[in-house]
Amino acid sequence: MFGKGPVDLLFEEAAVNDEANGFGPRDQVRGMEGIVRQARLLNPAIDIVLMYFVNQPKMDDYLAGRTPEVIASHDKVAQRYSLPSIDLAREVTGRIDAGEFTWDRDFKDVHPSPFGQTIYYRSIVRMLDAAWKEPAAPGALPRDYTLPAPVDSNSFYRGRLVDVSKASCNGGWRVDSSWKPSDKIATRPGFVAVPVLVNELGMGTCELRFEGTAVGIFSVSGPDVGPVEFSIDGSPFEVRELFTKHSHRLHLPWSVIFNGDLAPGEHRLTFRPASKAVRISHFLVNGKASE
Repeated sequence: MFGKGPVDLLFEEAAVNDEANGFGPRDQVRGMEGIVRQARLLNPAIDIVLMYFVNQPKMDDYLAGRTPEVIASHDKVAQRYSLPSIDLAREVTGRIDAGEFTWDRDFKDVHPSPFGQTIYYRSIVRMLDAAWKEPAAPGALPRDYTLPAPVDSNSFYRGRLVDVSKASCNGGWRVDSSWKPSDKIATRPGFVAVPVLVNELGMGTCELRFEGTAVGIFSVSGPDVGPVEFSIDGSPFEVRELFTKHSHRLHLPWSVIFNGDLAPGEHRLTFRPASKAVRISHFLVNGKASE
C-alpha cells in the first residue's frame, strides 16, 4: 500500500482477527502499534483511525458489562498516539439490545450484510463530520505528528518480510517459484502463484540468519499442513502447530511468531517439519529500528 505513494488517511481494523486468531493482549498491542508507528515513520503527517468491528464474543462481553480484551489492547495504542477510534462493536451491541434490529435477520455476520455495512458507513461519516465540524484556518497545511515513546519497546514497528530464498535448507525443502495447490481448496491472493518454501516430505532442516528482536513465518496453512519445530540460537526445539480451524477449507495465510523477545543483534533460526507438510511464503523479522 505505502509503496504506491503517500497515504493521507489510514483506516485500520484488526480487532476481529486479533481475537479470532488467538493473539493475547501483549501481541495485540505489539501488532497494532507496529502498524501505527511504522505508518507514522513512513509518513509523519498521516492520519489514522482505528475501528473495532463486531462479532459475537464482543457482543457477549459488552452485554456482560466487560470491555473486550482486544479493544482494551488497541485502545492503549489509540491513546498513546492520540488516534480517534470507532467502537462499532459497542454501537451494534447496544442497538441490537435496544431492539432496533437483529443480528440474525439484519446484520447477519461478522462480514456484514449491506444493512450492516450501512451501519458502519454512517458511523464513519459521523466521525468525519465531527472531526471537520469547524473549517480549517486559511492557508492551513498538514503538520507532522511527533512520535511518543512506544507502548511496548518490542512492538513490531520494525517488522519486515524476508524472502524465503534467504534460508539455507537441506533434505525435503524446495522453493516453488509459483506455488499453486494440487487440490481444489481455495487460496488467498498474494499467497498463490508466488514463491513459497515447501516441504511435503516431512524431513530436512532449514536455517535463517537474521538481525532483530523477533522472528516468525507467514505460513500457507492448508488442509495437509502440520506442526513445525524450531530452535533459535541452538536452544531446545519447540513446536508450533500450523494447521488452523480454517485449514480444511482454505490454504490460509497464517502468521506465527516464534519469539518476540530476543535480545537485539544477530540470531540463527533453525526449523524443520514435525511430520506433515510445511509451506512458508515469507519470514517475519522485527529488525533494526528505522528511527
